[in-house]
Amino acid sequence: MSGNVGMEQLIPIVNKLQDAFASLGVPISLDLPQIAVVGSQSAGKSSVLENFVGKKSIKKEHAEFLHQKGKKYVDFEQVRKEIEAETDRVTGGNKGISNIPINLRVYSPNVLNLTLIDLPGMTKVPVGDQPIDIEQQIRGMLMEFIVKDSCLILAVSPANTDLANSDALKIAKEVDPGGYIGVVNRSQKDIAGQKDIRAALAAERKYFLSHPSYRHMPDRMGTPYLQVCKMMGMK
Repeated sequence: MSGNVGMEQLIPIVNKLQDAFASLGVPISLDLPQIAVVGSQSAGKSSVLENFVGKKSIKKEHAEFLHQKGKKYVDFEQVRKEIEAETDRVTGGNKGISNIPINLRVYSPNVLNLTLIDLPGMTKVPVGDQPIDIEQQIRGMLMEFIVKDSCLILAVSPANTDLANSDALKIAKEVDPGGYIGVVNRSQKDIAGQKDIRAALAAERKYFLSHPSYRHMPDRMGTPYLQVCKMMGMK
């Protein structure tokens, strides 16, 4: 993100404050802009984040976990494995849940400076070690973040389901009924075929330009518009 030197200088200071508070287990009172990803399990939340950031991975990127200070990851497949391992350490290996965050920071010269919160997938039926009231517990975790005025809600729903039945849109509308920005992600076939982010964004643009319900407002739909709204601080 460029053009606001003061903000760019402030970001690393705020990042250090967030890390310090997180390491102490104390919530920070600063109400900073952030993106919370809400959706059912296997709804495609990871694809949304990859499109939003702009790249799946690039050579100059590296990632660091707060629970592994000083260790840098350049292989993002290893990042994925560490997230799974840390999740199992905190919740157990049988689909338990926890409100303890995993703090991951990705450093890159080519992506936006953003705080992304990938929340647990919404579910109704407990499995494994999950408690009977799993639906209510996850809802509580989601609401903790999405009720904030500074939070941009990414409500993710699979393209093969009826949006009228979307749990993600339902909970998003409870706290922000004013509107939405539609985005189109890669399909499972696209992911398996390693369709890159640039091609996915081009396909998304073509979809909104040609769809009869959206072609009158294509510039107010899609991932690029969502990025602009986030930078402007819009909810």
